[in-house]
Amino acid sequence: MICHWGSSKTMLCNEYWLISLVNNLFLHLRMMKEGFKADGNKAEKELGLKYTPIYIALEEQIAAEKK
Repeated sequence: MICHWGSSKTMLCNEYWLISLVNNLFLHLRMMKEGFKADGNKAEKELGLKYTPIYIALEEQIAAEKK
């Protein structure tokens, strides 16, 4: 939807924006409550990525900041 400011469609655009905002908020709240799992196996295989465990990444970042 294209919103034209100052037109009769402005109210419709504002309502659409608010509905989208509320829906996204509820989605994020549900994900935080229920948890969210992601699988990066396909990216590892197809792109050759190698994931670093979070504790190692944090240790490396802290060591780099201390230098």
